[in-house]
Amino acid sequence: MASYIRWAVSVTPEVTQLTDGAHLDFTTLHEDIRRILGGGGSIEWAEGVADGNWTGGVNTEELAAATTGNEIVIQASDCIFIKHSGYQDVAHTTISSDTLNFDNQTNPSGAVTYFKLAANEAMVIPRLTASMYVHSSANTISVQWAELT
Repeated sequence: MASYIRWAVSVTPEVTQLTDGAHLDFTTLHEDIRRILGGGGSIEWAEGVADGNWTGGVNTEELAAATTGNEIVIQASDCIFIKHSGYQDVAHTTISSDTLNFDNQTNPSGAVTYFKLAANEAMVIPRLTASMYVHSSANTISVQWAELT
């Protein structure tokens, strides 16, 4: 029997309509899109966890720093889950306002940043085909992640 990684995503393009005297402020869907965008998928996998420090359902978070040699390296794999914890440390005592940057090289100075995650944001990357390097924009960031192969 096959094993699968399943995921789903949704995006809600909201616009706030400000008070004009006839109504209070309210939020609505963007006029051109007019719906919540979403999708999902599944990947058959061999049940491997290549990295991410998971044991018995418990994750030991790793630190991503803003310096060369102190990044998290994500290899090509079936599926990546990664979350910015919102903290600078694994003990979750110091709040982080830095972004988690996904770069094209180990040296963040001069790297191309593909995208960023703010505090408490997470994402799924299915079928990653090349390595990425995860750095903090300034201080360290405690990161929860899983590399599924």
